[in-house]
Amino acid sequence: MYCVDGGRGSTGGDDVGVGGGRGSTGGDDVGVGGGRGSTGGDDVGVGGGRGSTGGDDVGVDGGRGSTGGDDVGVGGGRGSTGGDDVGVGGGRGSTGGDDGGRGSTGAPGRLATIGTEHWVKYLLILGGKAVPSIPVKVLESVDWLKSGVMSPVKDQGHCGSCWAFSARGAIEARYKLLTNKSTLLSEQLLVDCGHETGSLGCAGGRMDQAFSFIKKHGLALESAYPYSAKSGLCRIDESPAFKAGYIHTFYFVQSKSEHELKKALATGPVSVALRASSFSFRHYKSGVLKGDCSGPISHAGLAVGYGAQDGIEYWLVKNSWGANWGESGYIKIARGVNELDNSGECGILAEPVFPVLNSALLTTV
Repeated sequence: MYCVDGGRGSTGGDDVGVGGGRGSTGGDDVGVGGGRGSTGGDDVGVGGGRGSTGGDDVGVDGGRGSTGGDDVGVGGGRGSTGGDDVGVGGGRGSTGGDDGGRGSTGAPGRLATIGTEHWVKYLLILGGKAVPSIPVKVLESVDWLKSGVMSPVKDQGHCGSCWAFSARGAIEARYKLLTNKSTLLSEQLLVDCGHETGSLGCAGGRMDQAFSFIKKHGLALESAYPYSAKSGLCRIDESPAFKAGYIHTFYFVQSKSEHELKKALATGPVSVALRASSFSFRHYKSGVLKGDCSGPISHAGLAVGYGAQDGIEYWLVKNSWGANWGESGYIKIARGVNELDNSGECGILAEPVFPVLNSALLTTV
């Protein structure tokens, strides 16, 4: 679950704490999924809102995060927390030890990887697909910002809606690539109505959930459903400008491979999960950020290319903290860096996902 801290506005201690939702509380360990988590003694887990608690071993339930004593098994992708071993389903940031959400302090939990069987089950639930390898040539550099396909940078404000901005931005850019027409779609509709596919509005969500929702329902224009930076009453447009079916499917680049992310970026911008709780990330101004991306993966951005600056390789990422943040709303994150879980600098390789639009159905919106 990304943006579990309610956007940029939460504060606590030295690092930004958890807000934006109804996170669980308990003894030593607090897991945050932004929803209606369970509470207990030492270990409190939230699996996207419906986390269960148990003894030592908690089995897989195919989608709703579980928590337990020492070993936690997770199915379906929603983040789980627990005592010593935390299993992560589908990439949603999980925490153990004393960690809460994005920017909490404490000993970080050990991240594990979900098994193939449960990963596939999760994909089938949302209607996405895993891509072993993308059959395109790896280019020396890619920059979709310079190519002119990117929509303007926006500010999510005090709402944990980074996931909606990332998903919407990926669709807008890929729509322009196919039609040579610009469009601005509504992230607010995703915030208000995305609960159907597991997102929690301003309390967090995921890009794959957003793609799944849009694939089924379509998406209104921003002008018809403007952003308010707060969760509101769902008003699904029965005749949206971006119609149901315009998204053919969405693909996960799940190998935690720089090579595969480069290949995905050759096809267009790619939604990515990020570690963004460090001071250096939050107060980034310019240059290439390297070596200071602490905390759990709980933010989302949009990778729009890669290249090198002064001999340092980087990924170029569009953020949703306004055009006055970073390099006009963008950040360069060091490339060629592998963290302990092989997720790359700031976790950028942890869970890339991108939509595939149905070019045969697209019309000007």
